[in-house]
Amino acid sequence: MANLPDDADWAKFQGGDLNGDFPPFNSGLIVKFAAILGGLLLFAILLSLANGIFTDWLWFGALGYQDVYLKILSIIE
Repeated sequence: MANLPDDADWAKFQGGDLNGDFPPFNSGLIVKFAAILGGLLLFAILLSLANGIFTDWLWFGALGYQDVYLKILSIIE
């Protein structure tokens, strides 16, 4: 038969670790951090795309061909 601890042995796990110093592990913090990091990464990608579109818009405008660039950007012909 296995040697099972009595209730007095479980008191040391009350705080979440052997010493009772730390709270139990919270995975919600990792999920929040990953969501924020993913959002920032998506924002950086979209900002980079918008920067390229705006730069091309200014360049085509300086040459007098903004309507051509709009045609390139549009799906409908």
